[in-house]
Amino acid sequence: MSSDRRMSQSVSVSQLSTASTSKAITIDVKKRSVSKKHPSEEVIALFGAYGVTGRFFMERAIEAGYNVQAMILPGMQIDDYECVRNLRFITGSLEEVDKIRDVVENATYVVCLLNNCDYEGFRPPVGNIANEKASSGYDYCNLNFMHNLVPILEDTDTCRVLLYEASSLSLDHQGSTPVLSTIVKKMAVSKTSRGTKKEQDRIVNYISNQTKNAHFNYIITRPSTSIWDKPSRKKLAASKSQPGPFPITNTDLAEFTLNALKMQKIYNTCPYVVQDGI
Repeated sequence: MSSDRRMSQSVSVSQLSTASTSKAITIDVKKRSVSKKHPSEEVIALFGAYGVTGRFFMERAIEAGYNVQAMILPGMQIDDYECVRNLRFITGSLEEVDKIRDVVENATYVVCLLNNCDYEGFRPPVGNIANEKASSGYDYCNLNFMHNLVPILEDTDTCRVLLYEASSLSLDHQGSTPVLSTIVKKMAVSKTSRGTKKEQDRIVNYISNQTKNAHFNYIITRPSTSIWDKPSRKKLAASKSQPGPFPITNTDLAEFTLNALKMQKIYNTCPYVVQDGI
């Protein structure tokens, strides 16, 4: 069977008949399976290449042979990559839908590593969050971006996985949070911290619900909030139970993120990212 082999997932919906009675029908939604192609035949669309983890991820993806299409903000320069054959930069902002389309064109994987990335001057997101933003002082930049991105991916024929990096404090796709994360959340009192956690919870909820009938899969990783910009410490693994108690490094997180794109067992889940063996 070819590499376009797909997994089937059934979703029930209701349709109102002319007699005003409801009739349940079944729609066969086929999720795209793990790609069997060589990395040189695949494209990774990257948002957040200018962050620390994003920079390490971009380097590892290039070294692995993937074709990388990365967005950089106007005025930004990322040196030492002018002659890299399998890397293309698209200059734009996360609110420019046409630029987002350019980045994800023909992408097999779409990776969003937006933690610790600043977007000054970004407009409030679609919907009714503008009023909340005015009262809370938080911009909800990433949530607005996801509202732009997901509908674009729903119309593509190539995307297999959307990976979004949240944090260990975020809810999972079922809306539950472990006790440890709940305790830490209550300790964070700054407006920015509260806004970030609220935004990430909304993003998790949006992605997990909006993509139920989509052909691509999602992965929402939830690494520790303690991430060090230091040399590699220990290989990381996915955990469905509890966040890890130990700090992790950006370079190890980047390596895990790249490998996760082909881990079918964590497709459509929100795994914690912890040191292997914990």
